[in-house]
Amino acid sequence: MIMRKILVTGGSGYIGSVLIRRLLEKGYGIRVLDIGFFGHESLHDVKDKIELVEGDIRLAGKDIFKGMSAVIHLAGFSNDPTAEYRPKENFSVNVDGTRHVVNFAKESGVEKFVFGSSCSVYYTTNPDNMEKNEDHFITPTVPYALSKHMAEDIVLDAGDASFIPVVFRKGTVYGLSPRMRYDLVVNALLKDAFTSKKMILHQGGRMWRPLLDIESAASAYIYAIEHDISGIFNLVDSNVLVSDLADRICAILKEIYNEDISIEKIDVGVARSYRVSGDKLRQHGFRPPREFRKAICEMWDDLLKRGDIHHEKYYNIRTFEKLFPNHSNN
Repeated sequence: MIMRKILVTGGSGYIGSVLIRRLLEKGYGIRVLDIGFFGHESLHDVKDKIELVEGDIRLAGKDIFKGMSAVIHLAGFSNDPTAEYRPKENFSVNVDGTRHVVNFAKESGVEKFVFGSSCSVYYTTNPDNMEKNEDHFITPTVPYALSKHMAEDIVLDAGDASFIPVVFRKGTVYGLSPRMRYDLVVNALLKDAFTSKKMILHQGGRMWRPLLDIESAASAYIYAIEHDISGIFNLVDSNVLVSDLADRICAILKEIYNEDISIEKIDVGVARSYRVSGDKLRQHGFRPPREFRKAICEMWDDLLKRGDIHHEKYYNIRTFEKLFPNHSNN
């Protein structure tokens, strides 16, 4: 049975603003709960088709959840720099906020709860090249990954016959969004190629990254509410060495746009490296909707007409530094 009314927390964000449009295309009724740190400009052209509630997930009233068949919970701190900039707030939002949303969703009769976690939970300070699946023992320690893992437990522990939880551990997302970001590896490399005709690879590009097209992410969330699945799933299109990733991008830009992009490798920076298997979700029938090159071309075409791509709104940590200049380790 297709569920018709969906609450999306964080719906004005990078993934949420793409997901909202895909849900609308399928005829869903949408309510968005978003605090608005990055504004709601990303939903401007669909604002008359949705219900937008601006608010903090930790303070959301129970009435926001009434009448919803499913909740897709995307709101929260979404990367390491912001979590390390405000670690206490990171845990308050990602853990306490998730508990608040889960409790009210369950009390309100929500049938399906889909949570956006992260493959960062697999990251360790002693990386190896082993491909991690959902059964791999994890012990995250850094604020962002730990908060996501704690939130996963809250979501899964709430599951029962009438409240079905799905946890997606997403890879590093890339692709064009109405709320664009250039602080994610693929998007950042492409932005550098556009602005300076050069990509600089830290640690020589020897890090593995599990990658996820933003359209795959949106499709997977819809797949979760329309299919009989539950539990934890890694949401990953492919695992790629950053050096190979840069080569692929260069080849696409040369073939399609006749752009010559150079690559510089330097042995500085943090080597966050991990590989993650996406086989479990594929075994349930899910398939990525498009090829890598289509996402690259879509972003490049957008760069050709976009304005100031160095504005802080495209970078989560810069936005947080502007919003909370005296964070005092909150």
